[in-house]
Amino acid sequence: LSSDVAELILNRPLVDVGCPVSGELSRRETFEKLGLRFNKSQKYGNVYISPRPTSEDLRAFYFESRARAFWLNEVWNETRDQRISKVIVPQLEWIRDGLAEHCSQKMFSIAEFGANHLGYALSASAIFPESCYSLVEPLIPKTMLHEGFAGEISVDQLTPASQDAVLLFETLDRAYDPKKTIYEAKAALKDGGLCFLTCLLSTGFEAQVLGEESDIFIPPERMNIFSYEGLLA
Repeated sequence: LSSDVAELILNRPLVDVGCPVSGELSRRETFEKLGLRFNKSQKYGNVYISPRPTSEDLRAFYFESRARAFWLNEVWNETRDQRISKVIVPQLEWIRDGLAEHCSQKMFSIAEFGANHLGYALSASAIFPESCYSLVEPLIPKTMLHEGFAGEISVDQLTPASQDAVLLFETLDRAYDPKKTIYEAKAALKDGGLCFLTCLLSTGFEAQVLGEESDIFIPPERMNIFSYEGLLA
């Protein structure tokens, strides 16, 4: 990962950005990981990388990185069953139960934004057998997508107001512009549609205790780590 970051990110132009929520440039503190600078914003305490790779370079990293290929081909295959049973299926059941509270229908349109593996997409058919599941701008090499996923793959934005549910599973953590991602998700949802979001928090226990030594601060997968207050904002 360290050599991938040096080769695919640090050798390319980086962009200075402010807090992903407020846009402010003032910071409480900064620290570095693998040559990229994490900043803690003054107002909310959000932790974010700046300067950061462009959106295009970030996508290229996911497609070209040897570390990502190793994770998808080796780590994922070795841990697939445990991840599916302990994390993925319970989260998909959470979505099913949430939708059931709001809708009487059985067929849903569901879109997962910025997926970095196929675990949710391939497990969804068992939980939502009659539904349409789409991947929007997945961060997975095309060869792996077409070999494993039979659903709809959208590189661009979805048809407005077309989705019953949008899934942002740590998507904001790795988004170049998380606010833009939120707006795109909102635009894709039908009236009354639901957005299911998971993320790490800079105000979580591990981050508070270990600070910059915490392994949650790993670039570029963690571009934005919001505080609880920042996420609400």
